[in-house]
Amino acid sequence: ALQGSDIHLRGHYTATVLSKFKENVLISASKLITELDLSFNALETIMKDDFLSYAALRALFVNNNRIKTIHEDAFHPLIDLEKLDLSSNQLETLSSGWFQNLISLHYLNLLGNKYSTLGQGNLFLPLRSLKTLHFGGPFLQSVTGRKLSGWSRSSSRG
Repeated sequence: ALQGSDIHLRGHYTATVLSKFKENVLISASKLITELDLSFNALETIMKDDFLSYAALRALFVNNNRIKTIHEDAFHPLIDLEKLDLSSNQLETLSSGWFQNLISLHYLNLLGNKYSTLGQGNLFLPLRSLKTLHFGGPFLQSVTGRKLSGWSRSSSRG
């Protein structure tokens, strides 16, 4: 029998191909997928319902795309997500709303984006299980201690 741990998707997809693939195949299989690698594509936006059917997802790689916009609730269905890589995109702002339901997240990579601040409030506070955090880049101007208050795990700033 096919189990979720047996399903790993990797590849380069255009938005149209990905949409058709999602409609025809992933809707039925999405409940079994534990790792989804969409890195090195031309993705520009993550919509609210893009991961709605992926409740079993443990690892999501959307690095090295052109992502500029992520809907505030895009990651809300992913309560079991442990690893999220958003590095090397075009994100100019970061939102703590993305992380509200990611209570199982252990690893987060935000390196190589265009954000100059860590957003409003304490961006990482909802991430209770976070052990590894990568953030920074040439556009980050400063980080104050209160932006990281309440979060005392190992982290790196690149």
